[in-house]
Amino acid sequence: MTDAPNTPPAPQRRRLNLRAFALGTLVGLLAVLAIVVLALHLTASNAYERSFSASLPLAQRTADAEQASSLEPWDSRDATRALVMRKWLHGSILLSQDAALPAMQELAGAYRLDVGDQELLALFKKAQAQLSIDSNFKAHIQHAHEGPGATLRPQDLLR
Repeated sequence: MTDAPNTPPAPQRRRLNLRAFALGTLVGLLAVLAIVVLALHLTASNAYERSFSASLPLAQRTADAEQASSLEPWDSRDATRALVMRKWLHGSILLSQDAALPAMQELAGAYRLDVGDQELLALFKKAQAQLSIDSNFKAHIQHAHEGPGATLRPQDLLR
């Protein structure tokens, strides 16, 4: 039997089939890769957006911002948001522990990176107010303990 006049010989057909298979496999892999990249991008975008939701707890919002940053580490917007949220959460924890000065410093750092966030600004102002109250209280109490020449004993110093 002979091949039809328009069909290539068997070895050439096998090479063509192998090339077609390789090209099809490559196209398939590229399509799967594109789908995975798109899915990661959408996941990162959704996590970034959730980090702004005031209805979520601060810890969850921080985790969302960090997830977005880890999925797209080249995106400086995500990295900045993650840093803001870490500082915000840490400042909030410090404030709840009555550490007003370090809380205010941490929240100030967060606000410098995210000027305009009213929720963050409100917590920063709360830390400032608490620091003012703490500072004035300590000054008045210590003043009451002053000895001659406005001296204080070490045990009278408030920390």
